[in-house]
Amino acid sequence: MMSEPTDYQAFSPNEVALVKLCRSLGGALTYRDLTSMAFTVGGVAQLHTYTTVKMFPFSSEGKCMGIIVCERTGSCSGGKAQETVKFTMKGGDAKMASVIRRSD
Repeated sequence: MMSEPTDYQAFSPNEVALVKLCRSLGGALTYRDLTSMAFTVGGVAQLHTYTTVKMFPFSSEGKCMGIIVCERTGSCSGGKAQETVKFTMKGGDAKMASVIRRSD
């Protein structure tokens, strides 16, 4: 029996596209609520859990949005876990060009 395609719900089409890309590369979203999400990479070999620390909603003045998350990464088989705090931002081309620098 073939399984039904998964129907993702998100705030934007970009979020759905990113989840689908991860799935096509071997990742799977395993949990999502308003403050956290978890996914596996490579089957069940690696579990990544993200907890929202602070959200910076989109504003027309700033033309961008961002989020600070605490990432917990570890082996699903009980290996040592690591925690990292990360900031991610997205916005229009002109805004992003003004806040990033070239890395060779």
